[in-house]
Amino acid sequence: MKQHCLDCHEGSNPESGVRLDYHAKLLGESDGVPLVLRGNSKTSRLIHVVAGLDPDKQMPPPDLGEALSSQEIGILRAWIDQGAKWDETVLPNPHRIIAK
Repeated sequence: MKQHCLDCHEGSNPESGVRLDYHAKLLGESDGVPLVLRGNSKTSRLIHVVAGLDPDKQMPPPDLGEALSSQEIGILRAWIDQGAKWDETVLPNPHRIIAK
């Protein structure tokens, strides 16, 4: 997913307006608009757009990159269905307060 998505979907001011590098944003905890529903990939918005299930929105747009493979979508579905656990060592929470 990183090579397909994060060029446009990371950082505090992503080009797309949608962040995928912040767990709270993915879950809708920061803005009330979840992209991922833990344990339910079938109804998760993220799966709908990367799998082409939403006819009005496809990610990435055809002119901006190659779509995720079936295998990559399967991995993403499995991650969501298994609780969408987050590894802070790979993508740390940008709003985490570090104790001194």
